[in-house]
Amino acid sequence: MKEEIVESDKQAVYDKLKRGDQLPSTNLLLLVAERIFERREECLKKLRDLEMIRDEKISPEASTFTIGNAFNQQEEKLKKADDETAKYGVEIVQYMTMWDYIVRAIEKMGVEDEEEFGMSLDSSLYQLDESSDVKAYVSQQKGADFTSMAKELRAKERELMMESMANSARRVVAGINEKAEKEKDPPVDSFVEQTLGLPGKIDDNRKDFNVTSSALYDFIALPKWVPGSLGGLVVTSGKKIEQSDLKLLKEEVLDGSRFYVSSKDSTKLVAIYRGFVQPSRKSVSRNSESYEEAGLSGEVFSEIVERLNHAPDNLSDRVQLFLYDDPEYSPKVDYGGPQKVIIATSKSVQPEQGEFRGTGGTALAAVSTIFSCVGVLSYSLLSFALNENLYDPSTGDLKSVFVQGTIVMSGGIIALQLLHELSHWITSKRLGIKIGLPVPIPSLQIGLLGTITPLRSFPNSRTELFDFAFAGPATTFLISVIAYMCGLSLTVNASVDSIPFFPVWPAAIFKSSFLTGCMASLLASKIMLLPAATPVPIHPLCTIAEVGLVSSALNLLPIGRTDGGRVSTSVFGDKSAQALSLATFFFMAVVCLTKRSVLLIFWGLFTLLFQRTPEVPTRDNVTEVHDGRFTFYCVMLVLSILTLVPFPGGLAM
Repeated sequence: MKEEIVESDKQAVYDKLKRGDQLPSTNLLLLVAERIFERREECLKKLRDLEMIRDEKISPEASTFTIGNAFNQQEEKLKKADDETAKYGVEIVQYMTMWDYIVRAIEKMGVEDEEEFGMSLDSSLYQLDESSDVKAYVSQQKGADFTSMAKELRAKERELMMESMANSARRVVAGINEKAEKEKDPPVDSFVEQTLGLPGKIDDNRKDFNVTSSALYDFIALPKWVPGSLGGLVVTSGKKIEQSDLKLLKEEVLDGSRFYVSSKDSTKLVAIYRGFVQPSRKSVSRNSESYEEAGLSGEVFSEIVERLNHAPDNLSDRVQLFLYDDPEYSPKVDYGGPQKVIIATSKSVQPEQGEFRGTGGTALAAVSTIFSCVGVLSYSLLSFALNENLYDPSTGDLKSVFVQGTIVMSGGIIALQLLHELSHWITSKRLGIKIGLPVPIPSLQIGLLGTITPLRSFPNSRTELFDFAFAGPATTFLISVIAYMCGLSLTVNASVDSIPFFPVWPAAIFKSSFLTGCMASLLASKIMLLPAATPVPIHPLCTIAEVGLVSSALNLLPIGRTDGGRVSTSVFGDKSAQALSLATFFFMAVVCLTKRSVLLIFWGLFTLLFQRTPEVPTRDNVTEVHDGRFTFYCVMLVLSILTLVPFPGGLAM
């Protein structure tokens, strides 16, 4: 019976709005939404006050000392609070139910119009013939566009609901802090500061409002349509985007571009414009199979960025734009693929800068650099440990020739890493990407695992992110392969006088990697026939190249914010790259449980602790990489895996 009443109410609202003279304008409905949520907010405040009254209920122990009218008055007060709580709760449900009925009715009218007259402009924009004109098409539309109206109303509903949730969080935190002050407990801000690692500075505008609290409320109010990689930067920056700037952005930049805005949503920190990319009449026909590419999302976005740079009042100094597929897209609900969205934030929202690293981060970077240098020297010296000529038999001291060899090998290993960073630096300069100082990663096994190179600006596209991230490990890997093969050739052709001063490896080292095992089988096949524990003199170039091969292979693995994680993000997109990163973490966890590779265990722990977070976004997250980059990445990824897996009959590193 109750369900029948609900359906009859929905039908009554629909029938009333269906009559043309009863349909309010969009602006009037938006005003209605604001009034409904204002009333909802008032009811929630009263509910919070009533909850505090109910918390003052007299305990059984105290009630024994309360007699007569005082006890009766307290009971009446609590009963009245219960009644008013139910009243306001019902009122909130009624307001929100009526609003939902109104929007659902308009959505239903939009569906009926599309079934009768064809799709609305935002859905059929892609289907315009070459002779069509957008303005002429708009002028042909009869009556209201119910679909666009419903989308705008839903966007307003989401905005008001997020604001209401943030206000509720403020009231809850205020209540907790008030109670904590009475009981002399630490306030909730201290726990938030510890959790998010945010500074607790006092805002000059509101002395009682903490920066930590502001970040917490902003995080709660952050809409679902803000991508995760961008949301953290927006919240921690706390920089507002002015409504006047958003209005100027819409009128001077987006209007008149080939990006048709179908709906808009915004908070004080970020705004989103949903819409469609209008195809170029010369580039695509109506039934073109390559429509996705011909839609030219990246080209249109570049045009919009160019318009932003030439917008009045230096708008580009205050606002920046990002292009995404709609983060709220659901294949079960939406048809035709995700909409393109443009997200606007304050220009002050940037990746973490070096000066914000803090004393602890700077100290950690310094310690890591020192340990890396010590690790490289130790690896180079231990490469000579099995050499029987290492010590002078008459004095027992280390021979100077091996000291010189250790220094030369250490210099070679560091030079390879400098080449890695030089490739990053040259690429970043060419693309205009700002980067921070690299931080080396020490290793107990090979001395140096690589470096962390932070991004200090947003790459313009996924292709730029690919080029930057791929340049370092790919260059080092290829040079290391050449150096390893040259080292094997020099070992085989070495003179009898020089061999006693070579580093000495167990033969098992050559079988610890499938790639090095194949190169050794090709150029020094007799080494692969020796027992695993047999000492083998090897040219120093091989020991240097071994570090370059392993560090580059580890850095190319698709995990976290490493070079490989950045490359996989650029190739596969954010969501697929995160799934691939999780799969890689799972593989490393299996390796840890089986104890098959100490090196992979160490790398997995390092990335899990320091590099697991998503990479900073690119400005154009829609346009895929091109020019065969995917093929290059697959080839290098296969070579990396072959470097890390053992040769048949060998053990992993």
